[in-house]
Amino acid sequence: AAGHGAKAQPIEGLYVSSEAGVNLLMNQPMPPNPALGVVGGGNLQYNAGTAFTGAVGYGLGHGWRVEIEGDEMENTLSARAGALYPSSVKGATQTYGMMANALFDLDIGSRYVFPYFGFGIGYQWTVFHNLRVSTPATGTTLGLGGEGSNPAGQGIVGLSFPVPGLVGLSITTEYRFLGIIGPESASATLSRGGTGPHASGYQELSDTLNQTFLLGIRYAFSVKPPTLGTSGSAP
Repeated sequence: AAGHGAKAQPIEGLYVSSEAGVNLLMNQPMPPNPALGVVGGGNLQYNAGTAFTGAVGYGLGHGWRVEIEGDEMENTLSARAGALYPSSVKGATQTYGMMANALFDLDIGSRYVFPYFGFGIGYQWTVFHNLRVSTPATGTTLGLGGEGSNPAGQGIVGLSFPVPGLVGLSITTEYRFLGIIGPESASATLSRGGTGPHASGYQELSDTLNQTFLLGIRYAFSVKPPTLGTSGSAP
């Protein structure tokens, strides 16, 4: 029978990974801002968007590994919900940053799949790309722009599937929940009747939460080729 040396993980030593997938940016509460004359506040809602990550890490042994990751997510605005008057919207919100992650690979007795979980802390930048919230009932258009930055934290769960015959290479699937700590502020202008800005200032946006589903590849440089046990041959 094949010996336990045929298992390709836990990872020890240097590895690199890259992933892509779908990001769900959760509703962002937008409190009414009397200084801008905005009626109703409401929640900004987003379409499903894209997500990309890349990481360099090191396996410490006994299942533990650490990594430095760069990420980028972008979602287009779909609606403003919960406001006093209906609105039309356009624009996109982009988030990118760096995270330091600590993860643990589980050995469940299979050489074909390895669950893992972990957490990360870091810093994220948010760019508001020409967000527009137009409210016909009041004849106003709220424009949001600029860039903000805040600390962030995330939880990670995933599965890795070593590729047979390609030592060190694995396919990965992941779910992540990333939250930006503290409210964010966008530069804001208020226009009436399609003419120039009548007021300007800052609009607070709170609860920047992302759910991300990823598919990727990972290559570990120090994984040894599978070996057979000495008590017999593989079936």
